[in-house]
Amino acid sequence: MKRENNFDLKENGEGLFSRWKKSDFYMLLAVFIWGINLSVVKYALTEFPAHFFNFLRLAGASIFLLLLTMAEGEKLNVPPKALFPLILIGFLGNTLYQVFFIKGISLTTASNASLIMTSSPLFIALLSTLLRHERLSPPGWIGLFVSLFGLYLVITQRSGGFSLTSSSLRGDILILLANLSWAAYTIYSRPFLQIISPTKLAALTMTAGMLLYFPFGLLDAKSFSFETVSLRGWIALIYSFGLALGISFVIWYKSLRSVGNSRTAIYSYLTPLVAILTAHFTLKERISLVQGLGGLVVLFGFSLTRSGLWWRRWYKKPSSA
Repeated sequence: MKRENNFDLKENGEGLFSRWKKSDFYMLLAVFIWGINLSVVKYALTEFPAHFFNFLRLAGASIFLLLLTMAEGEKLNVPPKALFPLILIGFLGNTLYQVFFIKGISLTTASNASLIMTSSPLFIALLSTLLRHERLSPPGWIGLFVSLFGLYLVITQRSGGFSLTSSSLRGDILILLANLSWAAYTIYSRPFLQIISPTKLAALTMTAGMLLYFPFGLLDAKSFSFETVSLRGWIALIYSFGLALGISFVIWYKSLRSVGNSRTAIYSYLTPLVAILTAHFTLKERISLVQGLGGLVVLFGFSLTRSGLWWRRWYKKPSSA
């Protein structure tokens, strides 16, 4: 059987520029939502306990996505053999990731955590290559590492460098494990997109992750009172589950289905830039010259990786399988 590896400029009647605009517009929207969400969550945690806030986010996003799935006319049933894999995917991306991240961020510095979190595209690219889901070209790999260096400049200048105390090291390891969980979640989700819509898949995995996260949220809510939450706190919660975990997860899945693991994951490099700009305008944080240069390096690496992925499709000759 022949497998066509060259890239058709007018696939399905649409040109390359049209495909670029559609996929990138929605993922850039998700990047902005996630970047702004960092400041939103920082404020919300002044009014909510961390694990309980996370559980409320997951519960709200689950209800939102389930209703959205039914509004699109879809049933929520799945084949029995797919039930356990879907629960496992939800556990990886919406339970294990959140547990590792919340605990890790409490032990390490923001600088260490932010830099380690930006390694998720590398893990996704590596796992995708090992599992033979897709393969990056040399320019694509160079772009990933160039972006990582740019983020090093941005993040260390913002937070004052690394701190490798014993507790910080434990936190770094937990953030690393969170990234591995997200990478596995991303990769193992994609095959289901051949048989399940992005909205339905997001709803099912979010709900599974929320149910498994419930014990952590329950322990954190023992001394909490809803009466202490302000209107701003409720707005922050709604934004965080409706947009950051609801709409953005649907966008993420649609991008996985249309352009693949590595192309989608590279957008993770842009989220910290949006977060820094948001903090600058909302919290009046200053942006140094080195941070600005780092941001340009990130954008260059991002562009190189995207063009590198397309370069492979354009120039690699068809092969047999």
